[in-house]
Amino acid sequence: MRLTLSNSLQSRLLLGAGAWSVLALIITGLLLAYLMREQLESQVQQRLAADMTQLLGKVEMSADERLTIQRDLSDPLYQKIYSGSYWQLSRDGVVVLRSRSLWDQDLPPQAAQPSDESGFAYLGGPQSQKLLSLQRQVTLPRVPGRLSVQITRDLAEIDSAMRQFNLVLASGLGILALGLIVASFLQVRLGLRPLRRMRRGLAEIRQGEATGLTGRYPVEVQPLVEDLNGVLSDNAALIERARSRAGNLAHALKTPLSVLANEARERQRAGDPVGDRLDVEIRNMRTQLDWHLAHARVAAARRPGMSTSVDFVADRLVRTLTKLYPENRIDRHGTTGLKFAGELQDLEQMLGNLLDNACKWATRQVDLRVADNASGILICVEDDGPGLSDELKVHALQRGKRLDEKSPGDGLGLSIVKELAELYRGELRLGDAPAGGLAVTLVLPAVNAERR
Repeated sequence: MRLTLSNSLQSRLLLGAGAWSVLALIITGLLLAYLMREQLESQVQQRLAADMTQLLGKVEMSADERLTIQRDLSDPLYQKIYSGSYWQLSRDGVVVLRSRSLWDQDLPPQAAQPSDESGFAYLGGPQSQKLLSLQRQVTLPRVPGRLSVQITRDLAEIDSAMRQFNLVLASGLGILALGLIVASFLQVRLGLRPLRRMRRGLAEIRQGEATGLTGRYPVEVQPLVEDLNGVLSDNAALIERARSRAGNLAHALKTPLSVLANEARERQRAGDPVGDRLDVEIRNMRTQLDWHLAHARVAAARRPGMSTSVDFVADRLVRTLTKLYPENRIDRHGTTGLKFAGELQDLEQMLGNLLDNACKWATRQVDLRVADNASGILICVEDDGPGLSDELKVHALQRGKRLDEKSPGDGLGLSIVKELAELYRGELRLGDAPAGGLAVTLVLPAVNAERR
């Protein structure tokens, strides 16, 4: 999980947005709950202050100098036993009057308040109630001494209201959090869309469908796109120049080699042994020259954007070889529409060598089968000739080794096909055909191989 988050820009953005959204909503919820409770308690405090004023207006001294209340307070809760709404009057620490709701209980005193000041406090009351208490030290007309007046309200109603409020608040903030997370996901997906489009464009370049990134991108990404296109263009130009120079060098060497070859043949006809040595060395030089030219072509062909139709090359080679070997029948089978991620000339050389060898050794039938799988393009050439033993199969893939010294050639056929295929990250396999001849399977990279 750690690797996924650290390597995924989308995951990091979503995690950051989600974390901040949840944190902000939690803080908002706590603040709203605090403000709501403060508001409710403020209303209770105002009600307590009003009830105390009403109580003090009803206190009188009787003829026998006892404190009395003219009539009950307007709120009936002060008459209901253990309702949580209580009042009591004290003088010198002794309770002289209490509300009917207190029955025979006394309220615990608050901390002593300075003269002419009142304050609120939380107290524990009868029946384990949690009370909000207002206490005041007062002096009344016609009442000797100072009185301590204490009046309370049960906080159970506030607690119940807060539970309901918190439930609604949590539900609302939860829905809001879910909406914010969905909105963040959509925002991140939309914001990263240009990067996904760039990724698809790079895949098309790698698979040979394009030579550069096209289209307009956001201003934050467009400089990167332009730099990538510039690098691709410079790389293609550099490879093309190197390839052109290698070709020019090869053509420049071919003329002197032809002159030397003619000289070698003249000396051979004259019986000069030097002619045979010259002929061997000229063949080696041509072999090396063709070999390095093939490698140079592969290096150039592996640049982004290369694509060759297998159908086009196969059909053209079948038509040509049918004319050269009219005694053989060449049949093609398998998948059509495949594209080789490389250069036309390399595919012609590889497939041409395989078909030419098959036609040389076949009795009457050559089969060309084309298919595709996860490895890429599979091209299999089978003939009904004599085939090869396991030892000769290994010998046939060695550079410069020829199975038939009487036939013309330089021994590059299967060996160069093998190494060209390996340069394209492919392979060449030799096996036995159902008709008894040789089956050669060529595996090459395909355009869009990763998407199939």
